[in-house]
Amino acid sequence: MRRWPQTHGELEKHEVALFDTSSRPPSERNYKVEAKYHYEVDGREYTSTRVSPWDVVASHNLRALLRVQLRGVDFDESGKVLVYFNPRRPSKSVLILPGRGGMLFTAAVGLLPFFLFYLTR
Repeated sequence: MRRWPQTHGELEKHEVALFDTSSRPPSERNYKVEAKYHYEVDGREYTSTRVSPWDVVASHNLRALLRVQLRGVDFDESGKVLVYFNPRRPSKSVLILPGRGGMLFTAAVGLLPFFLFYLTR
């Protein structure tokens, strides 16, 4: 994913939005980043809502972290958003590439069950 090519796109919306529509008190509500953008690859137009490789849901008190995530969206000098797309499947895209720390964390979480299994044998 970090080697995906990029193109320019039009950002229709990007915001921190309420994830669940329940009538719970504000402190118990969850939020996520919502986006919608359009981009073109090889003369074909695509629309996507994916911001990053990870879908993050945060509580009311931690929704500021989602605003920080939104600051990672890159724009070019003309105000268009930079879209990173899969060259084999251009319909698959993100606005924020994964960082090394996030990839290491994901790998560690994925390997943890195997490590614990062999440790407890």
